[in-house]
Amino acid sequence: MKTIWIGIIFLSGLYNNYGLNIEQFHTEKECWEYFDKHPTFELLETHKQNHYYIYSKIKRYNIKLVGTAWVSCKDVIIKHD
Repeated sequence: MKTIWIGIIFLSGLYNNYGLNIEQFHTEKECWEYFDKHPTFELLETHKQNHYYIYSKIKRYNIKLVGTAWVSCKDVIIKHD
């Protein structure tokens, strides 16, 4: 088995458009650093828990010229056959 981390991004665009994207990382730290240090992401707020998985935090970012993004980093176990 192998564990990876995914950054789940929910986007609400400036022009009433919406989107969902996933980025893949080796560690939770890499996941959060990617979003926290991204040049177009401005951190607006952090929630320590969320409704579906109480141990995952969610961060809300403003993305320049795009809109608002809600991001969560989640571990995923991959089973090899």
